[in-house]
Amino acid sequence: MAFVNELVPEEDKKTRFDPRFFHRPNDPWKQPIDILRWTVDRDRDIFLVYLGLGGPEQPDYFAMSVQGHVVYFQTFGNAVWDRVSSTNAVTKTIDRLLIPVELGAQRDKVIQLLVESLDAMGDQVLGREKGRISSVTVDLGPYK
Repeated sequence: MAFVNELVPEEDKKTRFDPRFFHRPNDPWKQPIDILRWTVDRDRDIFLVYLGLGGPEQPDYFAMSVQGHVVYFQTFGNAVWDRVSSTNAVTKTIDRLLIPVELGAQRDKVIQLLVESLDAMGDQVLGREKGRISSVTVDLGPYK
């Protein structure tokens, strides 16, 4: 199965989002957030969620669970509107990437999954499934 964008089922909301890992970015109290949508590959037990925006001129924060191990990363992004096709070309630049030690030996695989899941997500606002995204480019920045 490939990554798909969908609403998070209620059962998964109860069992998959440990508040120690899935909380508002930069929140010292680690308040849990209500995650409504995710990009998920059930066969490989991987999902990507958008955690929020840090603030003006701040990056977007994401968490990707790979078989229960949570990878955090942040991106700066932009979208270029094409008037002819009425779509956006989205670019996301990885600004920070935190891979847990349990996945450290699989760094290249984790990065490939990150790129694949971001491509499937499209954009945390526009969403790939709405047909408004023509392409997603992930710039790995210093993590190439």
